[in-house]
Amino acid sequence: MNDSTPKYTVLAIDDEVSILSALRRGVGRHFNLICKNSVKDAFIYLNSTTTEIDCIITDYRMPEMSGAEAVKLIRSIEHYANVPIVMLTGNSSEDIELLAFEEGVSDFVAKPFSNSLLTSRLLAHCKRCRSQRELESLAYHDPLTGLENRRSVTRQFNKEMDRCRRAGQDFSIAFLDIDHFKKINDRYGHDAGDIVLQQTAKTFREHFQRPTDHFFRFGGEEFLLMVSEACGSSVEKQLEVCVDSLRNLDIDLGGEKLEIDLTLSGGCITISADMTPRDQESILKEADTLLYQAKETRNRRIWRRLERPEIVFEARAK
Repeated sequence: MNDSTPKYTVLAIDDEVSILSALRRGVGRHFNLICKNSVKDAFIYLNSTTTEIDCIITDYRMPEMSGAEAVKLIRSIEHYANVPIVMLTGNSSEDIELLAFEEGVSDFVAKPFSNSLLTSRLLAHCKRCRSQRELESLAYHDPLTGLENRRSVTRQFNKEMDRCRRAGQDFSIAFLDIDHFKKINDRYGHDAGDIVLQQTAKTFREHFQRPTDHFFRFGGEEFLLMVSEACGSSVEKQLEVCVDSLRNLDIDLGGEKLEIDLTLSGGCITISADMTPRDQESILKEADTLLYQAKETRNRRIWRRLERPEIVFEARAK
């Protein structure tokens, strides 16, 4: 492996200090190697880190649980369902390997391991993982703005809703639409329209930066904001500040400076943690309906709070 090889990130799980030390000496210089000496510590790390893991190494025999059980646990975390897992074993048998493969192990390496062989196998798995991740990124992101696209909404919605229920916190979504966007395209051209979309995306990313904040390009000039574990009233205020910062937007169109009075209408819903669960489709449909009500009445944004035991409507003109 030469110096130009990208540094992939590998998580190693083993209760034996000697094995982790051997991994650091043998393959550590080729990878960004993160070591955990228990499945519990590894599980906590995987659930909290923002680092992309390209491959995981685990031993077959550990005091807490078997390697196969550890693999099953790791696979239960949605984000790591397809990350390659290489199992180290000093007592390989057909039954052990079959069980491990059933739980989701990707490869086996016998102990004591060859540093060069393990490095080569890890590199191959990491390359495939990174390539797959890049393909998924293309499928779930909008190429113009870099935002997550409509296909990403479905997989994020339920995850964030569940997160809020566990934390006892509000979950807010807002459908937002740029007002009179067609006039911008007609007057200044589609290049200007593209810059407006990009600037809108950039502004929202600057104002909503937490890992639990998600901003999607839903289609055309329509966006969806999804905010977890934050009081609905604070999200409303933050959204106001964000949208107001887009007023009198200055853009550079091939050296020509343009000032555009940019406004966004919105249909917004905050769902309390104790509300009776509702399906994603009905909630998104209701927020979309509020958006069009805001457009028709020129209210800018209409906000509703849903909570138990009944739906309480709080509609305000902004």
